[in-house]
Amino acid sequence: MKFSTSFLINQMQSYNITLKYLKLYNKDTLISSIRIFDMKIIQDDILYVSSIDYANTNKLLPPVIFMAGIPTLAFQDNVVYIDLSFIELFNVLQSIFDKYNFIESRLINAVSENKSLKEILNISSEFFNNPVHILDGSMHYIEYSDNMLMKDHTDAATGKVLTEISVNYTDDSIMNLLREKGLLVQLTHSKNSVYIRLPEVSVAYFSINFFENNTRIAVLSILETISPLDSSQSIIVDQVAHIIANVVKKFRNHPTISSDFKQTIIDLLESRRVDPEILDFYLKKLGWGLNDGYHILKIKMNENSFENGLSEYTIGLIKRYFPKTILLDIDNLVTVMIINANSKSFELKETIEQIRPHLKKQQAIISISRHFINLIKLPEHYKAINDLMVLGKKLSPENNILFHTDFTIAHILSICNRETDIRIFCLPEIFILYEYDKSHGTDFFYSVYIYLKLNKSLAAASKVLLVHRNTLVYRIEKSSKLTGLDFDDCNLTFHVIFSYEIIYYQQLMS
Repeated sequence: MKFSTSFLINQMQSYNITLKYLKLYNKDTLISSIRIFDMKIIQDDILYVSSIDYANTNKLLPPVIFMAGIPTLAFQDNVVYIDLSFIELFNVLQSIFDKYNFIESRLINAVSENKSLKEILNISSEFFNNPVHILDGSMHYIEYSDNMLMKDHTDAATGKVLTEISVNYTDDSIMNLLREKGLLVQLTHSKNSVYIRLPEVSVAYFSINFFENNTRIAVLSILETISPLDSSQSIIVDQVAHIIANVVKKFRNHPTISSDFKQTIIDLLESRRVDPEILDFYLKKLGWGLNDGYHILKIKMNENSFENGLSEYTIGLIKRYFPKTILLDIDNLVTVMIINANSKSFELKETIEQIRPHLKKQQAIISISRHFINLIKLPEHYKAINDLMVLGKKLSPENNILFHTDFTIAHILSICNRETDIRIFCLPEIFILYEYDKSHGTDFFYSVYIYLKLNKSLAAASKVLLVHRNTLVYRIEKSSKLTGLDFDDCNLTFHVIFSYEIIYYQQLMS
């Protein structure tokens, strides 16, 4: 195992050993072993140990040297003076090397012997005397060491009682704080360990990402809940992550797709011909089927969220609620998620509502398809949610979550409107009521629309319109006299409702 000079200094200070130094220009130099300084050969990756008397007789010193004894005169740069005898100093340093090399050898053996991830993390935690855990790319727990403090938690997405760590360090407020301090991009994109210690965060921690094809698939975190952490341990975190990387990739919660499968899905999205048998072959590798139920989501992130690293956190949060997901990055701001909705307990709207506040805060816009059977129909529904992004911006600009089921009529009208003037589909008599409302400042047309849409329930319609029942009766009778229409005619009901939808749609679009 390799160490930095700063790490070794901090380790020695934990032994309550007095040491002093003036300037260390090479404190981050990686050191693989220790050796008694004898002037024969000087290597950069060796930590040399000497007594003051011997070192003072040599003008040429190695990049960093630990000297036994505290000088009475001037200190030299790149020399660490320790108040121990030479033998004591060498033994202390050797014990540090032996300790970490022994843990490293056990960790390597555990990985090579395909031990459980729990066992591997238990060994990893010994490097830090602190709990270690693995999260997937969506910050969902994969595994944790036995010394992790845990608590029961009811998952909002599934209603199941889950176990999670008792220290919260990944909620929205903390993520926003990290973004403000310019740390979030580091945390989400860095391939080296990142050390976080902030007064606003209840616990200091290390975090290091695991990537595959430039996509973050997992995160290793070490929390300061037992022993103090410090930035010099980053060299250890990096090496531990390197050793366990291949193991972590096997245990991630979310399916990954091969480049061939990804291209097949992209071809399908773009309406290119795809062999259903090949598609079904790839789906079966995920435990899915061609004729399963599906939803497709299109997520458009705010540019500031992308630049600050919050977009990846947001996508990860959505994935946490939808573990059976295929993820496709269309560009930096747009992500497409294909969700397998075959489970009987799957409740899309209820689940999305759980994360609506976060999505709104990050100004993310999501368009969500109808439930459909057979993934071959994907291009039709992808086109529909693309149209929905445009429609939603005009018809419901305050709404950042757009369900296609809520905009079905508007979508139909937008398609028809490209070919003809859709007002020809309206009841001619309805325009009398529409013009009357415009000139008199009334809302008879809307009142009739709500009344008919609520199955002619006076009580329900009055409640929606916030008017007395008698007022609603008057409006309906007045509207009937103006238009000559009998609103009790069942054959007329749909046509009146549809006429209102057409006029309302055109008003909003104009």
